[in-house]
Amino acid sequence: MPFGPFGRTVVHSTGMSITSFTTDPFGVTTRARLRAAGLGERAIRALVDRGELAPHRNLLVTPSADPKVAHAVALGAKVACVSAARLRGLWVADEGLAPHVSVAANTPRRFPDDVRVHWTARPLDRADRLGVESGRNMLLHVAQCQPTELAVCVFDSAVNKRLITIEELRRLAAVRGGRFAAVVRLADGRADSGLESLMRVRLQAQGVDSRLQVKIAGHRVDLLIGDWLVLQADGWQFHQTSRQRDEDLAHDRRLVQRGYTVLRYPYSAIMGGWGRAEAEILAQLAAGADSRPSRH
Repeated sequence: MPFGPFGRTVVHSTGMSITSFTTDPFGVTTRARLRAAGLGERAIRALVDRGELAPHRNLLVTPSADPKVAHAVALGAKVACVSAARLRGLWVADEGLAPHVSVAANTPRRFPDDVRVHWTARPLDRADRLGVESGRNMLLHVAQCQPTELAVCVFDSAVNKRLITIEELRRLAAVRGGRFAAVVRLADGRADSGLESLMRVRLQAQGVDSRLQVKIAGHRVDLLIGDWLVLQADGWQFHQTSRQRDEDLAHDRRLVQRGYTVLRYPYSAIMGGWGRAEAEILAQLAAGADSRPSRH
C-alpha cells in the first residue's frame, strides 16, 4: 500500500527533518501536534500535497513510520499484539503473515481477511497512543491471543527490556485475572531470550525447576537445573558468527572440566524438535546429572 515517497528523509524549509517535529516513536502524528511544534498549517498542507505526509482521518503518517504502522493507521486501527511486540524489539516466536491490529469493541467497520483484529472492550491502558497500542494493552492482547508458553516469552522479554516490571504485571493480573493472570504467574524477566523462557516453562510443566542466568566459570549459563546440569540455548540472532560459536563451546568445555553436564540446543531443536530434547534432559535427570558432578 503506497504512502508517499517515504524512502528518504523529508526536510522542511527550516532545515529540520519532518520527524523532528514529533516525538512519537512510531512515526504517527496529528496536525495539532505539528502546529504545537512550530510547523504552520500551510507547510503541513504542502507536505501532504507532495505526498511527504500521508493523511488518514485525523492522523498523519511521517516518513519514519514502519510500514506496519502506516497500514494499521490506514485501516483506522493500531498495531497490536505480537506485531506491536516485534516493533518494540521484544522476543516473538512467530509473528505470522497476518498483521495484528486493535480497534475499539464498538468499531462498526469490517477489515480485510488477512488482518488479525483484536476488538478491545476492556483495555488495561487508555493512554492515547497513535498507531501502536500501549505496552500494557499489547501484553493483554498477547495473553489472549497466543499459546500460554509463547505469551510467557513475550512477557519475559518485556520485563527483561524494562518495558514493565514483574511487580506491575502482578498488580494488573490481580485486577484482570483470566489468561493474563495465568501468563503472569509463569513470567520471569531474567530470561535473555524466548528460548530460555520456553525451556523453563516446558520443564516446569514436567515438574522440573530451573534457575536462569546463573554465573559459572566467568559467564552466565542459560538454565541451571539442580547444581550440576546446565542447559544452553543457541538463539539465531546471538550465535551466528564462528567467533561467538567458538566462545560458547569454549565455555562449555570449562564447565565440563569442572564437573557440569552441559546440554546445548539450537533454535530448531527447541522450536521444532522439543520432544527429543526434553527426553534427553529427563534422561539426564533420571541419571542424577543435576545432583552430582559429571565423571567425564
